[in-house]
Amino acid sequence: MKHVFVSPGAGRDFGGGLLCRLPSASTGGALCAFEVALAPGEGVPLHVHDGDDELYAILEGRLHLQCGEQAFVAEPGAMAFIPRRVPHAFANYTDQTTRFLNVFVPGGFDDLVSELQQLSPDDPDRERRRDEIRARHGVTFLPR
Repeated sequence: MKHVFVSPGAGRDFGGGLLCRLPSASTGGALCAFEVALAPGEGVPLHVHDGDDELYAILEGRLHLQCGEQAFVAEPGAMAFIPRRVPHAFANYTDQTTRFLNVFVPGGFDDLVSELQQLSPDDPDRERRRDEIRARHGVTFLPR
């Protein structure tokens, strides 16, 4: 593996505030990194990754994180590490966009996002297919 340098703002824009800054392919699958711009009121419900550890580094705004039974409010400069198989969720409950770096170890999460993007919004089986893709990548959404 060789070094990787990413210029400011460079990367694959998946839309919805999700910019893959460091794709898995560029790190030999060691990791992938996203810069996330999470709009007010947005978030991801309780879920678990069977094969990914995650790192969150808050750049701007406030991110509400649930990790297992604990809840945190992370502000700029804060970091959170969430090991694989630990249920977690995150949300932006403020009136401003929250920006954070989200690193997945090992890489591969960018492949999941890419597969999800290929689904047609008009597909009547879209939700079932989304669940299949997530399951194939070891991500499961949990009931609240």
